[in-house]
Amino acid sequence: MKKILSKIIEYELGVPSKRDEYQQNVLYESGFIAFGSYFIFSFIEFLVAVCIFLNSSSENFLYNLLAVILLINLLAMSVTLAFLKYKVRKSKIDLIDVTNEQSYETLVKKAKRRGLNCGILFFVLEKAIVIFGGPNNAGNTMAERVLSPWNNVMLLVFAVICGFAVYITLKNKIQK
Repeated sequence: MKKILSKIIEYELGVPSKRDEYQQNVLYESGFIAFGSYFIFSFIEFLVAVCIFLNSSSENFLYNLLAVILLINLLAMSVTLAFLKYKVRKSKIDLIDVTNEQSYETLVKKAKRRGLNCGILFFVLEKAIVIFGGPNNAGNTMAERVLSPWNNVMLLVFAVICGFAVYITLKNKIQK
């Protein structure tokens, strides 16, 4: 459990992999509280969903129920990650101290690469949502969804904003 928690915190929150004992204790304590409460919530939600599933007969109702459960789980995971981010930011574990200029430059390059990857991933995922499903695709053909200039420009602008936000966030964690 500690390895999984460490990987999640290192990847999601950008916490450096080399930590002292105090930092590890803060991360494990916060992580166990956050993910423990999330798993208890998910278990209770699963039991309620099973009870409703066993008592229902409408097929349309079941699809709506599954969509609501998915959205609630996404919200609960977002709250869990926000709690972890708050605890890490409050204890200032996510800051990276750099002693020389070369390591600073390599960390900035990594931040640029992660920002670029995040922007590209955002664009691809949003484009997939626009193409394969979404609320506004009722009367549009596949070619209209792919080649829509307004959607492409809007998605590109938001992808650049998303990538730039990730880059700025990671760069602000690096201290000389």
